[in-house]
Amino acid sequence: MSPLDLYHMPYTHSLLASAIWALGFGAIVWLVSRSMVAATWAGIVVASHWLLDLLVHRPDLTIAGGDYRLGFGLWNSPALAMPVELILVLGAYWFYIARTKGPLVPPLILLTTMLLLQAFDWFGPEPVAVGPGFSILALLAFGLLTTMAFWVQSTRWHKNTVGLAVAG
Repeated sequence: MSPLDLYHMPYTHSLLASAIWALGFGAIVWLVSRSMVAATWAGIVVASHWLLDLLVHRPDLTIAGGDYRLGFGLWNSPALAMPVELILVLGAYWFYIARTKGPLVPPLILLTTMLLLQAFDWFGPEPVAVGPGFSILALLAFGLLTTMAFWVQSTRWHKNTVGLAVAG
């Protein structure tokens, strides 16, 4: 529901760039974990960003950075966009909790932080321009959430198909 005109983002919000980022991130995950399953899921998650953005963005997404713009504009209807975003976040949280084992407090802290930042995005003052302060604040928020996600993951174990917990 951003009021900003996101008119030129070919390195982050084109379908081609998303595919390249997905392949790159998948390769990094594979190098670190040596798990093709983890690498594939990592790539799918990154690639899904463009598809999910296609639903919510106004027409500002491109296929490969050209002039043709795509976007279904769900952000134009906050009464629809907000529940969809909440369903996605809570659904992903439930999916993670159902497939891992460990203390619930760290994931609840992460979820609460995510929801508070989302509420600020929805109900806080609207940005009028993207300057250095805006960009630094966004990077700090992403850094905070990434650090918290690593912390949460260190407290959880994945359940395997026979119901035993497997670390990491």
